[in-house]
Amino acid sequence: MKRFLSLTVLIFVFSSVSLFAQDTIKILSWNLLGYKAAPSSRDQYFRKVIKAVDPDIIVVNEIDGQSTVTGFLNNVANYYTPELYKPTTYINGFDSDNALYYKSAKLQFILNYAISTPQGRDINLFIMKDIRQDVTFNVLGCHLKAGNTATDAQRRAGECTALRVFTNSQAPGTYNIIVGDFNLYASTDSAYKVLTTITPGNTGHFIDPNPLTGTWNNFNYRAYHTQSTRTRQLPDSGSTGGMDDKFDLVLYSKGIADGTGAVTYIPNSYKPYGNDGNHYNDSINKRPNTAVPDSIADALHYASDHLPTVSLFRIYNGVSVNQIGSVVPDKFELKQNYPNPFNPETKIKFDIQKSGYVRLSVYNSLGQKITDLVNQNLSAGEYETNWNAKDFASGIYIYRIETDNFTQTKQMLLIK
Repeated sequence: MKRFLSLTVLIFVFSSVSLFAQDTIKILSWNLLGYKAAPSSRDQYFRKVIKAVDPDIIVVNEIDGQSTVTGFLNNVANYYTPELYKPTTYINGFDSDNALYYKSAKLQFILNYAISTPQGRDINLFIMKDIRQDVTFNVLGCHLKAGNTATDAQRRAGECTALRVFTNSQAPGTYNIIVGDFNLYASTDSAYKVLTTITPGNTGHFIDPNPLTGTWNNFNYRAYHTQSTRTRQLPDSGSTGGMDDKFDLVLYSKGIADGTGAVTYIPNSYKPYGNDGNHYNDSINKRPNTAVPDSIADALHYASDHLPTVSLFRIYNGVSVNQIGSVVPDKFELKQNYPNPFNPETKIKFDIQKSGYVRLSVYNSLGQKITDLVNQNLSAGEYETNWNAKDFASGIYIYRIETDNFTQTKQMLLIK
């Protein structure tokens, strides 16, 4: 009797498991402090930090020219692992100094578009695609005007106003992630208000995952400061004074903040890398630093006067796969969808004999891939997934399963 109950419970557990195809993107943003030529004497420090963080996307400010972008790629990003990162196209716009590198095994670059800001610095919009999830999103590289005068603040507000004009015109639900050196001092800064204020009739505003009120240069906010990593002048002429400013931010759009779309922010993931909250008005490598090893703290100190920021985003294509049986199948099998014909939803079952990576894709009649319904590791078992074709025209569609040991293709008919 006990054995029967145990088996019943086991079957129930397996039948209720729902596995969601999702991936995580790690974004590192860093002001490189006037990186004007490559190779640079600071490359050894940049390499050490980037290797330790292992980001999927690297967004940099203060990088000067296409040759320098290529030099940073070869001497830093790909120094330990050739071909790991690729650069996007570089636009040498008005006072623009933003570049993006990405892991090509996970991501595809689509477009770099410079958002012009009258009498200000251009903001770069990089359109990226997660090729594992077939999800497109935007990463914006931003380096606002520096300085603490009224004129500087006015220029920053103008730059952000130009950005809001652009984002206000985007479709609701657009996935925007903006990173970089904002050179802001407080939540009352007019540029910050332009970025974060909700305005009627559009969803172009941004959300700050760490909305600190008042002036940011104070002891209570010490764990969020990103500048300066030094208290003494170094040959690169960076800022001194120790850790006391929150200049480098990560913000995201309402489409991400809603938490129901294909791109979501992972709560509490934003970090000024290497800031342990114990270095207010002090150099980041003063011992001890409890956030990173001493060698990394030294690298952060000598690489730039800014700390890099790190944040995580979850990419999820909205498709779930359910394990519906605990019995290990005696063979791999892709089953006929049902109902078939269908409108607009249908279910697809398949059996996995051996644990491993599984991809289940849908193609149109021209052989062009539409989407991946499954793209992940699965244990041996019986599975079921669902395809909603509400956005597609009537016709014959092909679905194909691929594993290390098995491939099978079937057809299904959508009639509207």
